[in-house]
Amino acid sequence: MFYELLIRLRHRISKQDTNYRKAIDPGTKLAATLCHLANGDLYASMKFDF
Repeated sequence: MFYELLIRLRHRISKQDTNYRKAIDPGTKLAATLCHLANGDLYASMKFDF
């Protein structure tokens, strides 16, 4: 199920790398968003999980 969502959303949540930092890959973004929606945790409290 996760990979199906990732395939469908990859082009919408992808960003390009810049000279200052690398972009977060779409799989990590999707995983963090799903954890946030499932648990209701704040993103600040999840920063050490990813």
